[in-house]
Formats: sequence, C-alpha cells, structure tokens
Amino acid sequence: MLAVAASRGVSFEHAKGTSCTDTKFHRHCHGRWRGSVSLGFDAQGKRIRRRVTASTKTAALEAMAALREELGQAPKTSRTYTVTQTVEDWLRGGLPGRSERTREACWYAVAPVLVKIGHRPLRELTALELRSGLESASGTLTTRTLQIARNSLQRAIRHAQSTSVSAGTSRS
Repeated sequence: MLAVAASRGVSFEHAKGTSCTDTKFHRHCHGRWRGSVSLGFDAQGKRIRRRVTASTKTAALEAMAALREELGQAPKTSRTYTVTQTVEDWLRGGLPGRSERTREACWYAVAPVLVKIGHRPLRELTALELRSGLESASGTLTTRTLQIARNSLQRAIRHAQSTSVSAGTSRS
C-alpha cells in the first residue's frame, strides 16, 4: 500500500559569505549537510518531500535513515481512528465533484471488506490483514467489485495520510 520513500542522498550547503576550502570532502567548510526524502506526489501533482539537515554528513545520513524507517511504518493516526472511519471520511471529503451514486458504489464494494478489517485502528493495519480482508470478500464479490474495493481502500488511506488525521491530530 505504501510506496517506498526515495532519497537523493546528501549534499553540502555552504554558509552565506563563506567559500569552499575542501571541494571533495568539505572538512573545513562552514555550513550544513542537507538530505531529502521523496514521498511521491499529492493530488495536484506537486512532489511531497521531507528534508533533513545536520552539521555532519554522518548525522545527515543517520537522520535520513531514521526518516525512511519512520515513513515505512503505518500512517501516524490517532489510536482510535479505525479503517471504517477512514473510508467514511474519504467518501465524505475525498471525492469532490463525484455523484452520490459513485459514493454508494465505492461503499458497496468496500463494505464486505470492512466487516473483516473495519474495526482495526488504521495505524495498526498491516498489508497482510488488508490482503486477508480482500480475500475473504473474494467469494462473494466480482473481480471488478474487488478492484473497486482495493482502489477505494488505497485512496482512503492516502486521503488519511494527506489530511491532518495522519499527523496524529484528533479528528474535527
């Protein structure tokens, strides 16, 4: 479900008004090391990027590794925010300009899966649980409806990540 974060490595940024004294290793240069990790793109196509800075290259690399590890985990939501609430919030606010019939079709497709995994807090949901929820509904749903269910769940989780809910704040 979650994409692996891409990183560009680290680069040295000189302090204003200073010159480079060691172009290869920047040992005696004044400035900071910067690194960035790409999270993909938002709905408008703008790159989502997290940056780290440190005084040494090793510290910057360690900070990037910690950030990549943090990003590889489940989205940071409140402990009580369930998968069902995620889907409901997405259907309410994540489909702007869509008809009520489209929302009903998405809910119809996702409902059998939510019976199995809807009670789980979003931050504790694993890919294995999601797969088992989809597999449990495969006996009753058509292939197309399963595709809609999978896509709807994926979009609902992305919607939760992009809203303030994913930052660990409480729902409004």
